[in-house]
Amino acid sequence: MKKKIISIISMLSVIAGFADRLPDNVVISDAAEEYTFEQTRDGLVVKTVEKSKYEATRHSDKVVPHVFYNNVISLDKVSGGKPDRRNVNAPNVFHDDSYICYFPVELKEKGATAKTEFRRTFKDPAYFTRLSVLDMYPVNEKVLKFRLPAYLTNIEFIEKNFPQDCFVRDNEIHPDGSRTVTYTFTNLPASKTEKREPPVQACEPIIYVQGYFPDVDSLYRYHKRLVDVDTVIPDVNALLAEILDGATERDAKIDRLLDFVGKRIRYVAFEEGEAGYRPDNPAEVLRKRFGDCKGMALLLKTLLNRVGVEAYIGAVGTRSIPYKISEMPSLGATNHMICVVPDGDRHLFLDATNEYNSAGHISYSIQGKDVMMFKDDGFELIDVPRLGAEVSTDLAIYSYRLNSDGTLTGSLSQQLRGDMIPFYKARIDGANKKYQDDLIERMIRPRRQSDINRNSLKLESCGEVFSISAPLTDASAATVTDNAIYIDLNTADNSIIERIDTSDRTKDYVLPFPCIIERRSELTAPDGMTVGELPEGGTYSCAGVELSCKFDKSNPSVVTMTKTVKINDVIIPFAEIPQWNTTVAAWNDACDQQIELLFKKMQ
Repeated sequence: MKKKIISIISMLSVIAGFADRLPDNVVISDAAEEYTFEQTRDGLVVKTVEKSKYEATRHSDKVVPHVFYNNVISLDKVSGGKPDRRNVNAPNVFHDDSYICYFPVELKEKGATAKTEFRRTFKDPAYFTRLSVLDMYPVNEKVLKFRLPAYLTNIEFIEKNFPQDCFVRDNEIHPDGSRTVTYTFTNLPASKTEKREPPVQACEPIIYVQGYFPDVDSLYRYHKRLVDVDTVIPDVNALLAEILDGATERDAKIDRLLDFVGKRIRYVAFEEGEAGYRPDNPAEVLRKRFGDCKGMALLLKTLLNRVGVEAYIGAVGTRSIPYKISEMPSLGATNHMICVVPDGDRHLFLDATNEYNSAGHISYSIQGKDVMMFKDDGFELIDVPRLGAEVSTDLAIYSYRLNSDGTLTGSLSQQLRGDMIPFYKARIDGANKKYQDDLIERMIRPRRQSDINRNSLKLESCGEVFSISAPLTDASAATVTDNAIYIDLNTADNSIIERIDTSDRTKDYVLPFPCIIERRSELTAPDGMTVGELPEGGTYSCAGVELSCKFDKSNPSVVTMTKTVKINDVIIPFAEIPQWNTTVAAWNDACDQQIELLFKKMQ
């Protein structure tokens, strides 16, 4: 099973804990940050000064100011406390110098204040791509200044997600042609996380630094020097013979090599500094048996090339970045690397970090983005298709028969496709093996009272379909009266569609990915009974999501209830959440209607 090591130390959890514990006590009364573009003997750098004044407004508290630095960002000065420095990444994973500097500060009573200051230098401005405006605490006033020499006319600052009523921007041109861009903010809220929130760059105020790379060509040239690494793999022919095991067809080679890298190389996320863009060489990834997305993509590309398959590595931004490479060329436009295989009039986008994806599937995480594919003689910018809901499906069919004792017995047949496969399998594989069977049963049983026969449970992968089947029993779905039996066929296994808590919410709500989820419950009435009048069901929609519930009877003794979810757009806008809750409640009420089975009258 692939395990992702999070590239952050546990100290950050402690830091976040202080902010979450009493969010309304500590404020930053004043914050001032300056970013100066300066020409030095070693080239252009960006020098930063970041000052904050913390204040306890109600009682004593503790804050933990912190800052990151690495091989391209030096830490020049710290004041306000005794600093501690720790490596960000797990020991012996990657050899780099990415660190966090932090120190606890006591605010001993109401009204107590503390000042902190950090000074850093971005030794390569290519890595100075964006600035988050919000902090862990509310900010009364914050001033951001950018100072640029006269010749840097191409550098621009782009505001995204800015509230219109709490900032002022001033652009000052000095007599020597240099300029200062100043942002003044008042009454900024604290940055906070919410359940199923949009990516930070899509919902919180961000300043993008644009223009260091004037076009995509210049960005490619910068990337190219980072991805040119040694790709020689010792004894590669013996390795390939073992992996392919006699496979000669092109598609079979692609499938087996993707499967090998995805399952035999452990994925370790790493995005810090220059090493966040430079792949490890394939021989080293094989030796260690782990790698980040860049190392895994380059290994897969190298192996494919050795067996005669045209393949390239490609830099791409996931959907957490709300713009494409072509729209804003910068290092901030990409945060992932994949392997790209030309395939007739289309491309295969192979992501070795997701061991559950097949070669033919495009993960939703990169749909609609563009990939910079590195070729021997240049690059090609390829648009990744945006796919519809029908690509990722979850169809479960429950076939029941009513027994004389009022229990329902039958079987489950479930098929998953597209992004639904990793959605299910990652949860299963990520669980403790001791509790995996319990988890699977909770995921697939139609109702809490249903019992799954674990001994007959089958999980099968065939091509691009993952299937689950099992016998099941439900002893509580039927209510027996003198004249009829009432059956509840509604399923309660859908964790994606639910009412949204609005008590403390301020952001849009984001569903996992476009998909179709269908639950079909088929009931065969016993001899001597017939299906009564069916419930009406209904069709509902809100914010790009279609919900339906339908009841049919193919003959007098067989009834089918079908409930369907079709997610066309994953965003539930904040303003539409009340309507969403009303819609989901109406859909649930329609699905909760019972089936009536009547005793046949004696002739």
